[in-house]
Formats: sequence, structure tokens, C-alpha cells
Amino acid sequence: ARMLYGYIFERVGVLLRDMHFENTSAGAKDEGPERGVRLELRIRERQDWQGTEFAAQRVVIDRPVWRADIFVAVGSPPESFDRAHYHSRFEGTEPVRREWSDRLTASPFEWLRDELSDLAGLLDRAGVADDGIRDADAAELRRAAPEIAEKGRAVFDEVHRGELVSEVNRPFV
Repeated sequence: ARMLYGYIFERVGVLLRDMHFENTSAGAKDEGPERGVRLELRIRERQDWQGTEFAAQRVVIDRPVWRADIFVAVGSPPESFDRAHYHSRFEGTEPVRREWSDRLTASPFEWLRDELSDLAGLLDRAGVADDGIRDADAAELRRAAPEIAEKGRAVFDEVHRGELVSEVNRPFV
């Protein structure tokens, strides 16, 4: 099975899916195969209205601004979360270097819930200028954060039970 989950708000979206990497080259601490769940906060692009008032409209969630990778090295116990990291911002479509947090490793899904509950903080650390995004979506994302974190936990558990085996190294395509 392979599925991309999306939580779509007025100005942002959160994309969530299983990830499987055969090999990484991010650094000595985290080389080798890893798997788990990836979540990305992205900006929803405004679209011009197309067609009649009844027409379906385009939804474009394109610009990545933040990513959490709740990963485990293949061969490590799933509860070790030994490769769990995040990227506080992107340069275009490329994430900045991996960032590590003891709290993320200790309680990854609680950490995730708390991070998503602070949209203003995520956008500030990502260097995203405020053009109404916070006002539009902070409360709704905070309300949805526990559900998103629980879905992240469920997908992570499916990965480690061998129920999700997506194509390796193919994020969100």
C-alpha cells in the first residue's frame, strides 16, 4: 500500500506519508537505510477562480516550508526513533540540513503535535513572511494537530509492521 495524506487549510497544507530510504548520505550520524513517516508543512497557492460558481477549483499545495522525518534506522528498534529529525526551513524545494531534538527522539508524536500547534513559530523559523497565513490557519491547524500527529503515529506503526512498502526514495510523487 502507498498513500499520501493531506490536511488542507485555507493557506497551508500538511502532507504526510510513509518513507523508505535504501541509503542516505546526510552525515556520519545517519548514514544507511531508514524508514518511517514524513510530514511537510506547505503553503497553499492562491488560484484564480475558474468556470462557474459550481465549478471544481484547483488546489495547489506547493511551497514547502517545514519538514519532520520521524525515521528509524533499518535494524534498530522502532521505538528508538534514532533517525528522527526535522528541517526548520527550505531553500526553494531543498530542505536545510537535518536538525535534531532530544524531545523529538523521546516523544516524536507529542513533539509533532506541539510543533504543528505553533504555526506562527514554524513560519517565523522558516523565514516565511506573514501575509495573513497565521490569521487564516493558526487556530484550525492547532485544532487538527492532535489528529495529524495520531495519523503520523498510525502510518509509522504500519511501516514498522511491514504493511506499507512504498517505492524507495520517491517522496510525494
